[in-house]
Amino acid sequence: MKFVLLQFILVTVSVSLDSFKLDPMSVAPSKKLRFQPPRAPSSIVQSAKSPATCKLQNGHVNYFKQFLRDIKGWDASKTTYWFSTDSKDLASLLIEFLTGIKRQDDGSDLQPGSLWGMFNSFKRVLKDNERSLPKEECDKVVDVLKAQSKLLKKAGGGNLPNKADEITVQELDQLYEDKVLGLHNPRALQNAVVLVAMFLGFRGRTELYNCCVGDLKIITHEGTRFLTLNKERVTKTRNGSNPRETRHGIPKLSELPNSPKCPVGTFSKFLKKRSPLFINPDTPLLLKPLAQDPKIQFNEGSSWFGNCRMGINEVGKVIPRMVSSSKLPTAYISRNNRQLESRKMSS
Repeated sequence: MKFVLLQFILVTVSVSLDSFKLDPMSVAPSKKLRFQPPRAPSSIVQSAKSPATCKLQNGHVNYFKQFLRDIKGWDASKTTYWFSTDSKDLASLLIEFLTGIKRQDDGSDLQPGSLWGMFNSFKRVLKDNERSLPKEECDKVVDVLKAQSKLLKKAGGGNLPNKADEITVQELDQLYEDKVLGLHNPRALQNAVVLVAMFLGFRGRTELYNCCVGDLKIITHEGTRFLTLNKERVTKTRNGSNPRETRHGIPKLSELPNSPKCPVGTFSKFLKKRSPLFINPDTPLLLKPLAQDPKIQFNEGSSWFGNCRMGINEVGKVIPRMVSSSKLPTAYISRNNRQLESRKMSS
């Protein structure tokens, strides 16, 4: 009886142990997979497109569709698939459209750059739909555009009428005198950081919005501190499609001891007045300031910025608000600020 009971216990234990055995195929590998599941090529190309370019391209296509409906009498279904038109007919339509389009507000001629931008938009749409103009037809459109550009230039066009005025040293000093820039207020401090970032290579609201704290750094060389560019992300002229298109030199700004205009001191105080949660290198650079008026004095002992990122639309309003809060008569863009700083550094 005891022998039978002992045998039963041994069998039960062996069965229990077998149930806990792991299948070697079910064990997760200790190393990460070298290759990830493939993505669709179309999704990769679509994600790399600039939203601003896509928006402008859709606007140009809508102008062309309106031309086909109102002038050529096309119906909606045929207008939607305009890129499927015969190459010779499409080239003739593009020539007629590009030479006849005017401004909607006053009926004046468009700038030559606007016409070339529309033609490039149409070529991108054709490429996206696996179509293209033959070389002979494309050359016809290009020749007409060149001739149209010469005629517009003779009439006084092509001089960039909306170009912003270049900011001067006196006007930059005026921004500090008006307390639009400075170290006394969250809004004024962030305005100064935006101008510094513009000189270091960031253009427009998209690049400033994507800028992180780790993209800028303070270095010391021969006893002098500099604020320099640490990491450059996608820019307008260097988007990563050509690996050889890299920055040849790293821009940097030297410190100005005992001066409220010191870029190194401005960036250092900007980091000190942020929440500890937003000082890591991968956190966004621009946060929502707790003061909207840049001219009021703010408490030095408190945090100056909220724990939320500044929206991209708010980033685009930084420069216009700086101009409206000061006595400057005109608006400026980032490129002009870099031209000013470059001359100051070279002199």
